Amino acid sequence: MKKRNKTITAIILFIIYSVCGFIILPKMSAHYFESDISEFEDSVLVLAISILTSIILTLTFVLDPNKFKLSVWKKIDHILLLVFMGYLIFNMVKYTVPIIGLVINKTNYSETFSKEFIITRKDHLGNNQYVYCRYLEKVNQGKMDRLYVGKEHYSKLKENHLITVDFKKGILSIPFDPIIAE
Repeated sequence: MKKRNKTITAIILFIIYSVCGFIILPKMSAHYFESDISEFEDSVLVLAISILTSIILTLTFVLDPNKFKLSVWKKIDHILLLVFMGYLIFNMVKYTVPIIGLVINKTNYSETFSKEFIITRKDHLGNNQYVYCRYLEKVNQGKMDRLYVGKEHYSKLKENHLITVDFKKGILSIPFDPIIAE
């Protein structure tokens, strides 16, 4: 691949990485619980896709077969460059793949379901009222999730009370759009 094409492709990949991190992720995180996002990010599927994509991108854009015809030190130098760039590309891909997965998950849903949560704390910021809650099965462990609630629900909810939250189940089986059940 020519140097100009490699540069253009690197710029495009960096723009995708930036758009995912600064625009898409904040919008998607409003539709998911943080614990569900973390669980998806730590899944084997995301890791496998990230590793495979990183290897393909590194070999496509960094590997230069002509470097292996030079001296031993040039070969070692190029191998170190491959390892370093592979590490950087892996970290970018590992961050981007879950965001793309969350967008794909939200495109269609198969069913709705409910889960019980216990409210651990109430809070508000400006006009936004929300409660922090945990899955009933994981009360003493895991992260607290923030659930945005309307003013009518906020005044009725109390700390340490049990609530039922309805979710939609996405294509990748990740729950999204949590709403307090009536």
